Amino acid sequence: MGTTEPAIDDLFSEYAKKERKLNLPNVLSGLDMRPNTLVEPAGSTKSLLLIVSSYPTLNVHSSIHIKYGSVNDILNMSMFTLYAKLGLYRADICTTGAMHVNVIARRLDRKNFYNRLDNGIIRKLPNPLRTLWYEYSEKLIELSEAPGR
Repeated sequence: MGTTEPAIDDLFSEYAKKERKLNLPNVLSGLDMRPNTLVEPAGSTKSLLLIVSSYPTLNVHSSIHIKYGSVNDILNMSMFTLYAKLGLYRADICTTGAMHVNVIARRLDRKNFYNRLDNGIIRKLPNPLRTLWYEYSEKLIELSEAPGR
């Protein structure tokens, strides 16, 4: 699991099981529904910073942890850039951590998803899948003790 908090890990496991029960179309280009392409949240509910990002990519060149990944994959250039901007990539300058949540925990191949690349990729997900992960991310955000959330 991606965290050290049972509440976060249990919620992730619960929603991963719920996802497997969804009745989804099987011809979605760019949507890999294998369980190993789910991406776990990272951090602690007690962190002072809450990071909410949209979805992890399924680009084999963006990470060496495509399977069984967690959102805080610093080898992913996008995550490294984000964490560097926040000072979260260096333990000697970061005195607190962050809880990092993806709104959609499923990796998406944005270049092949429905053969289009645009800003509406999440809206193209089947409604039951999108609704499930929205609900999940909202519950994680509620668990966060970050000020101002």
